[in-house]
Amino acid sequence: MSVRGKEDLYLILDISPSHISAGLGLGDVLQRPRHTIKLLAGLPTDLPSWTWQDLLVGQALDDAMSSDSTLTLIRPFEHILEPDSAPRQTAGMTAEQASLTALEAILQHLMFGLLSMPARPLGYHLIVLPPAGLPYSYSEGITRLVFERLYLPALAIYERPLAQLYALGYTSGLAVDIDATGTEINVVLDNQVQPQARVRCPIGSDDCDRYLADLLLRADPQLPALLAPDGEVSPGGIQAALLAIVSSLKDQDAIKFASELLDLNHVAPGMSEAVQSAAVTEGTEEGEFDIARLVAQGKVDALVRGKTSGEATPSTEDVVSVPHPLRPDGPEISIGPIRHRYAEPLFDPSLIINDGPSASTGQSLSLQEAAALSVSSLEAPMRPSAWDIVCVTGPPSRIPGVASAVIKAASQYLIDPESGSDTQARVARLGKIPDYFSEMKDHPDLAAYLGGAILAKITFSANVGAYLSKQDYNLKGPAIVKLLDPVN
Repeated sequence: MSVRGKEDLYLILDISPSHISAGLGLGDVLQRPRHTIKLLAGLPTDLPSWTWQDLLVGQALDDAMSSDSTLTLIRPFEHILEPDSAPRQTAGMTAEQASLTALEAILQHLMFGLLSMPARPLGYHLIVLPPAGLPYSYSEGITRLVFERLYLPALAIYERPLAQLYALGYTSGLAVDIDATGTEINVVLDNQVQPQARVRCPIGSDDCDRYLADLLLRADPQLPALLAPDGEVSPGGIQAALLAIVSSLKDQDAIKFASELLDLNHVAPGMSEAVQSAAVTEGTEEGEFDIARLVAQGKVDALVRGKTSGEATPSTEDVVSVPHPLRPDGPEISIGPIRHRYAEPLFDPSLIINDGPSASTGQSLSLQEAAALSVSSLEAPMRPSAWDIVCVTGPPSRIPGVASAVIKAASQYLIDPESGSDTQARVARLGKIPDYFSEMKDHPDLAAYLGGAILAKITFSANVGAYLSKQDYNLKGPAIVKLLDPVN
């Protein structure tokens, strides 16, 4: 397991709870990942036995899901990362077996399909960046997959929070990872991810998407008629169109986080008590605030009438246009400053009702509360080191104002600078990717991938750290992965 000398070719796999990004590294060139796909596989039929070759992944899975095909969906590691997701048998496999089989299907597609790597990619060393908190049995399964099925010659495994901080140039700090399905909070101290400090919030960017779609609908009850003037689109189609508008706004970088929420301490801005009550009431029966159902029941106008007359009138100057989501030749849709409230659910989960049970230690935890809970799990002398550098990553981190809002919201949990305490942080500092990473500096959402590229260089080329070779594996088997330590 000692370092073996200079290697210039490496494959980087960044595995978030919802997506996987892959790219090839060559020498000193650090580039963005070449491909990012969902960390999701679909089993078309309930077969008595199946292998990775029976699974649909990538575009094939998207096509099957859009055609309403009957699928059993498998998201690797879901039952580990979201503890309230009960482990289940999947056509004769345990949850762990199904996760690793689905992961193999995804990696086979990425490596040999999208990246067009040779069938035996012996020239590439692999670095895998899994989410924090996976048990060793999964690391052993990944090791077995890499050496027995993918025929790679060398493997290093580092948890994502460590890589995220490496991208910023630090080995200690707080990693706030806002993923599609939830938000992961982790603390790293001196290259070591602290397992006791892992906290998961159930609110992620998918929830923010649905929240903004809901806001757009309530701000303009005539929007469904504009989207489908002849009423030929189903309520579900209207919901999909609203989410497409949100996607267009994000693609245009037309959203910045500007909200009174952080100043009002959990009081939703621009929303009367009547509207809040209506939203909760409508969501109680089925466990979610369902836009399609409200459209179908004709209740959009009732929600809008709940607004108070004293509510601020939106500015007419801050307006952007997006393409019509249903008709290429249709009129553009104008969206006002309400779009800047996109990230509010992260800071006040009471604004939405979750689609399912929470996977966090508390269903109502906001992002700032989760961060404070994470740091509080450390021994008192260690806590200032966690707040010293905060890495905010994940897709919403690209929205101007989100990362700084995390710092502002978390500041209420820091001690008064005049208190004289030596064991409490006085300030939280937001970290950023250095400017000399020109391809990445404006992409905090790629922090884990960039950190993986850095770790690959120092592990495989600079005589720092350790990795496993195929020879190591042949001698001692997959259990040898337990001996791998982070970079020291």
